[in-house]
Amino acid sequence: MKAFFFRLAIVGLMISQTYHAVAHVALDYPQGGETFIVGTTITIEWHIVAQHNTLNWDLFFSPDGGVTWDTIALDIPASLLSYEWEIPDILTSQGRVRIIQDNEDQNYLDNSSNFTIAPNTSPPNLDAPASDTTIQCSVEDHEIAVQAWLNNHGGAEATNYCGELIWTHDFPGMSNDCAATGSAEVTFTAMDDCGLITSTATVTIADTTPPHIEVQSMDIVVEADGQGNVADLQVWLDSFGGAQVADVCGNVIWMDNYSILNDGCGSTGSTTVNFIATDECGNSITTTATFTIEDHLPPNINIPAQNVTVDCIAPNQQFELQQWLDNNAGAQASDMGGQVIWVHNYSGLNDGCGSTGSTTVVFTATDECGNSMT
Repeated sequence: MKAFFFRLAIVGLMISQTYHAVAHVALDYPQGGETFIVGTTITIEWHIVAQHNTLNWDLFFSPDGGVTWDTIALDIPASLLSYEWEIPDILTSQGRVRIIQDNEDQNYLDNSSNFTIAPNTSPPNLDAPASDTTIQCSVEDHEIAVQAWLNNHGGAEATNYCGELIWTHDFPGMSNDCAATGSAEVTFTAMDDCGLITSTATVTIADTTPPHIEVQSMDIVVEADGQGNVADLQVWLDSFGGAQVADVCGNVIWMDNYSILNDGCGSTGSTTVNFIATDECGNSITTTATFTIEDHLPPNINIPAQNVTVDCIAPNQQFELQQWLDNNAGAQASDMGGQVIWVHNYSGLNDGCGSTGSTTVVFTATDECGNSMT
């Protein structure tokens, strides 16, 4: 009996040595005893036991302990010693993998022991959370942009789900902020047959763009009316210096920084005004122009200068002459822009007969801006 068992051991050893001698490929993973989840990916690995004229590799899967075999992949390049395999939706405790070494002559193979394929009972994996997004209200159709964000689950991504993956969200609508802006916090839910996951993000419609100036404010020059041209100035201010703006998100409110006219000659003056256009969200833009009052009109001669004759025997000839000059020969002038200054060009009498003589005098009325009339 002892001799029989000894001979049996020798035979077993010979069979073992023969198997290892011809098995030119060996599986490293899986080897058996593992449990894999449906839908996950594993890396099947093997190595060459002995160098051979290998053409390529073939991989097979058996769900029934090697009774039947399904193809995983054929003609894998000989240079590769691994393969990414997605676990099939076949529940078994007798799963096996076979690697075949295709050679020019004899092929060799190796099989794993039984492993288990179990169902996926976990909820989906959140690979990427939903992300906040900001959409400018100047976008031609921001409602479509919001809907596109919702349809894309805010950028959230889920994998490793069992059955059908269904996305939903609780978008409540946009809040009413300034102009057409607003925001909403949205929770996205991904549900499969095994559970659910959620991810929350905020969508915002913002207005960070100032109004667009279509026409700049313009300088204006008006003739002095002697009263500060109040009506002209007010019309110019009320029209924002002629400026025109547009804002795609809402209404625009105008303001200006006018305070006072700078003094010029007479009743002239000027002011440089900033016109500020501000939209409903506080974005503003400025356009600048100058209002100027000028005086180009000479004084008005209300009464012209009058000739005067003095008798040569009059005792006060020089006095009367000086009074006539000082009185501008009786001329009177007015100017709506301010005061009038008189000057004359008297230089002396022309000699006549005896102690007589005469002179023609030009009397000039000049206003504060240098405009004159004679």
